Amino acid sequence: MTEREQQRLVNHRLAVIRHAEEVTGNVAQTCRYFGITRQTFYVWLRRYQEKGLEGLRDKSRRRNSAFSLATTGLPISTDQETHQSPTIP
Repeated sequence: MTEREQQRLVNHRLAVIRHAEEVTGNVAQTCRYFGITRQTFYVWLRRYQEKGLEGLRDKSRRRNSAFSLATTGLPISTDQETHQSPTIP
């Protein structure tokens, strides 16, 4: 997402929050008007209160690069025999 698209998204989310606070005073009505869930509204509101405008930016959904199967405790097999179908006697 480009910086310009990010800024439009932040402005939209801020407009939704301000609409609820200044125009209607009613979160449910604002959410219906903008077509979002109240849960989404409250996520945006909490992030805005905690981090300001930076909190309204999209967060990466990418998995942490430090994550690997080795850290999950799952066995990692590199043996080719384990990838073959079992033989039936």
